[in-house]
Amino acid sequence: MRRKDLTLRAFSVERMSGMSLSESEPLSLLDLLRQRLPATCAGDRRMPLNPTSDDEDVLSAYADSNNCLFGVILCIAPGTQMGEIRPEMFAQPMISIDELGGLEANANSSIYKHCYYFALSSRTLVTTLGKSSSISRVETYLNWLIEESRGETLFNLTPMISTELPIKPKDIKEMTILPPRTRLIETGDSQADTEEASRAYKINWNRLKSLFGDSLNLDELKANNILEAELNIKFTRPKNMTPQNYERLLGQSLRVISGLDQVQFRGKKGKKYVVGSDMQREKSVKIELTENGHLSEEQLKQEMERYLLELTQGQ
Repeated sequence: MRRKDLTLRAFSVERMSGMSLSESEPLSLLDLLRQRLPATCAGDRRMPLNPTSDDEDVLSAYADSNNCLFGVILCIAPGTQMGEIRPEMFAQPMISIDELGGLEANANSSIYKHCYYFALSSRTLVTTLGKSSSISRVETYLNWLIEESRGETLFNLTPMISTELPIKPKDIKEMTILPPRTRLIETGDSQADTEEASRAYKINWNRLKSLFGDSLNLDELKANNILEAELNIKFTRPKNMTPQNYERLLGQSLRVISGLDQVQFRGKKGKKYVVGSDMQREKSVKIELTENGHLSEEQLKQEMERYLLELTQGQ
């Protein structure tokens, strides 16, 4: 039987009340979802991505067990292709991916571009969402789904740090964002600054020129690959901060940076480093495919449950 390789990414669930972390809220994200979901049909769970786009995210199906909530989120758009989502299907409590084949579509149908799975326990979430996508997409959707019941509380999903790093997280002292891999971009305005774009940050070369004046030809140095700029950020762990809290803050830094393959974390001596994309805790699994090429969702669910248990035992 054919199998597909998947990567499960791990995140801790943090509750934010106002601007500060609150530990006193009685209901977890899992609790609030368990209250909300039984009263909904699939159509109630459709979230528009923005007012100017027809794209939507929808929790099409879920399964609740004693240990966790397992779900699949479809990323959909309007369309009339065969075998996609008919309007009446959104009145169902669940829409399985197997249902999306062999149906005759009409002008009101929706197509699904792709999907991802998640499993949520009281403190941890694991997902198949790829590294190229920000976890904020999952976070935004789940917060939207429970908006009426969560009040002023927001839930953050913070990347969990790998336990197999050559540097202990508590010893990380420096983060380096490497030079952009993209070319110069012009705004079209002769008075505007020229910038070099990166997924991690932007370099404003005109501002740098103003620091050196006429003493250095930055354009010539750049053209000959003699000069490049990188961003260094120093970390200092306060003596009264536990290694666990320091690791959590490092995870938050991963959460807000895109292009983690361009980021290096270094320890005390500065020689060894870890690429940002290798910092996050994750697990590779092989999932069997059905005859129609879909994932075996029950096997994936059990693998995600098993990983949640491993993460809980390792905390």
